[in-house]
Parts: sequence; C-alpha cells; structure tokens
Amino acid sequence: MPVENYGIWKARVAGYSEKTAEDDRHLSLYCYDDPESEPDFKTSLQGYRNNRPGFFRAAINVESGKRHDSRLVYWVNRRFDQHPIINQLASLSFGFHPLGSGEVNEFGLDYIRDSIVDKESCRVVPHDIPGWANDILDILMPEIHRAIDGQADVYLFGSRSGEMIHNIHMNQGNFREFEVEDGVLQDGALIIHMGDSGQWIGIFLAFISQATNTDHIGHAQSPVTWGKTRTTGTVKCTSPPTVDPPGPAKDGVRLLSLDGGGIRGLWELVILEELMRSINPESPPNPCDVFDLICGSSGGGLIAIMLGRLRMGIDECIEAYIHFSKIVIQKPAAVWRIDFRGRFMPRYNGESFEKAIKEIIRSRAVNEDELLQEVNLSTPVTAVVAQRVVNSQIEVFSSHYSSQPVIDGYIRIWEAARATTAAPFFFDPVAIGPDQVKYIDGGMGASNPLN
Repeated sequence: MPVENYGIWKARVAGYSEKTAEDDRHLSLYCYDDPESEPDFKTSLQGYRNNRPGFFRAAINVESGKRHDSRLVYWVNRRFDQHPIINQLASLSFGFHPLGSGEVNEFGLDYIRDSIVDKESCRVVPHDIPGWANDILDILMPEIHRAIDGQADVYLFGSRSGEMIHNIHMNQGNFREFEVEDGVLQDGALIIHMGDSGQWIGIFLAFISQATNTDHIGHAQSPVTWGKTRTTGTVKCTSPPTVDPPGPAKDGVRLLSLDGGGIRGLWELVILEELMRSINPESPPNPCDVFDLICGSSGGGLIAIMLGRLRMGIDECIEAYIHFSKIVIQKPAAVWRIDFRGRFMPRYNGESFEKAIKEIIRSRAVNEDELLQEVNLSTPVTAVVAQRVVNSQIEVFSSHYSSQPVIDGYIRIWEAARATTAAPFFFDPVAIGPDQVKYIDGGMGASNPLN
C-alpha cells in the first residue's frame, strides 16, 4: 500500500537537531505553522514535545535504512522559481494539506513521471568517506540556516504521523520490506521560498537502492537503481569527488590565475582573449570551457567570478568590468583618508559596489543572492582570495570544495566579490556568515592567488 497521510505541510523552521544516536538516520527540523507567532527554537521544540497545536517535527533522512548501502542521492534546484508548481504552492495557507496517496492531483510529486527532477543530474553522497559534500548535511545545512534566518516559507512533502512529517524523499521503486510503501504521485521534497530575495529552492532526496523506473503502482520495473550507472539509457548518476580538494587528473589541471586589479584586470582580459583565439580563431571558446580552475584576488577575483561562476565570455566580461568600474567610482563617499604613504585617498561607496555586482549577476539570469558554492561538477572551480581583518589570515572562497564549510556554505556570489576586492583604503570591510566575520581585499596579503 502507498505511504499513509501523504500531503504538504506549509510552515517555517525555528531550529533543528542533527542525529543524536548511531542508529538515528534523520535530521530533525522543528517547525511552526502560525507565521504570526515567530517562536524561537526552544519554544518550538517544547511545543512539539508537549503536542501543542501548530508545532511539529520534520524528519529528513540523512542516511538510508538499507544495511548494505545507506547512501542517498540528491538534487538541489536553486532556480525552482521556473517550475509552474510554485504558483499553487504560494497560494496555500499555512498548515497541513492532505493530498491522498496515489491519487492524481495538482500537487502530488513524482520523480519518475514528472519534470520535478532531472534524472541524469542526481548526485550521490558517500557519507562514509571524509570530505566536503560527502554528507547530505553539507548540502542541506546552508539552505536550512538561510531558511531560519530569513523566516522563509517551507513546503514539506511527505507522510504525516501525528505532529511529525517524514518520508520526505522518493517513495517508490523500493525493494523487499520497503516495497509496501511504493506508490505514484507521492514523492517527498523540501521546497523553500526565501521571502527576502524571492528565491525558490527545491531539495529532493532518494535512496541509492531505489529503482529508477517504476510501474503504474510504483513498483520497480527493473533492477537498475540510482547506484547502478549505465552508459546508455536515461540514468547516469555520479558521485562528487571524495577528496578535499580533488587530486589532479592524470593529464593535469588547467589553471587560470588572475591577480591585481584596476587597469591590470582589463589587460588580463585582453591577453586571455588572444589566448582563446589561438585555440579556435573562428569560434573562440569561453574560459569556463577551457580551464578546470579559475582563481583570482582583488580585481582578478571579480574577473574570476565572472568568467568561472557566472560563465561569461571575454567580451561580456570586459563590458561588465568597465560598466562596473564606472558605477562604483563615479560617486566616491564624502570621506577621504590618508594612506601609509601620506596620500589622500577617496573612500568609495560599498553600496554602489554591491548594487553593481548584483546587476551583473542578474544579467546572467541568476538570482542575486545565489550562493558561490554549487554542486554542478561539470563546471570549473571558481576560487577567490580574501583576508580576515582580525588576524590577517588569508582565506579562499570556492564554488565547489571547502576546508571551511561554515563560511562557504553561507557566502553569496556578490559577497565573495565584495570580500576579494574590499581594498582597505577605498572600501569598508565586508562582514560574511553567521558570525559576521570581516574581510578585506585578498590582494593585501596574496596578490598572487597561487601563493
């Protein structure tokens, strides 16, 4: 029989607790469905434990219950606002809305039959191997923190059991003892609507042992699972690298390093343009299609973000760089400071900088609050250098791999651009992350990002 009490719970998240025991395979979100109450985590937790109306727990699997392979596969769609279902979701009132298992309705999700996920782009999380992005919590927690801090609306698709919702994952294609829960149009999901930015994020989970094709009642049609790859057919699910950072390929890594700022940034782009033409004079490739890693500091960091993370062509990048420079320096703040050489230096407006970089981001059809980190491993790694104000420590913000997941899990594209270019004599430091760590221009301590 299908999962029981399938539906959507629209709510907000007050706090969470990670698994507390070895046999606990869930992340617990403590939620409330009265947006006017705005309780803190302690109040929400006590409300759930005391069975008070309006408080509930969402149990999200971080491991499968399968003994032989407990890994998960996942999809994160940070442009979910392009999916038509959001119009119906936004119109829902807060609270639980039963949908009925296996019934055809406008909300029931189905990973196999709908376009809710791209089956070929799933990612495996090998939680038993150390390394960034090898644990589903590394993927979930940055979005959960943003949802809590921004009081985002969350839509939990799953199975209600009292004041709890679970089965927030694919619910078909099971084998053996779990086959009884198979059904169609009853898959789970966590969808987040960031009210401050308007961004919609869809998070979808499945067990690696579940089948990738099912029949009309949700039973597996073949032994092919998310964990079995094929060179033909519809499924080719791959794992992210399991080392941090990944080791170089046998034929080497193609690295683009961009230093300095100001007019040097333009010269770098002119030289790079000639390099791309030498590869193919008739149709020069974009740097993001040539290099495995694009890194930079100061103005070079801004260019690295545009070429790598935003995947701009050279001409687009030159145009954006010039436009950006005009906006930022046309109105210096009414403050002048004396540098260490005794020169009077203008203080520029950080708000103009932020506005300009967000404009560039939006021009690429990307949400202005998009995170620097991404899970699309087919794109080049983008890395920029910044320096901590408090201890002058040099840090690297990366789009793919991290030794500091707390910061990288929060940093937005525009924040990374601000941090790497915040020259202390021209701009105020930029504060990033939950602890509001302050950063200045990476060129102050690492003009050459390779050092």
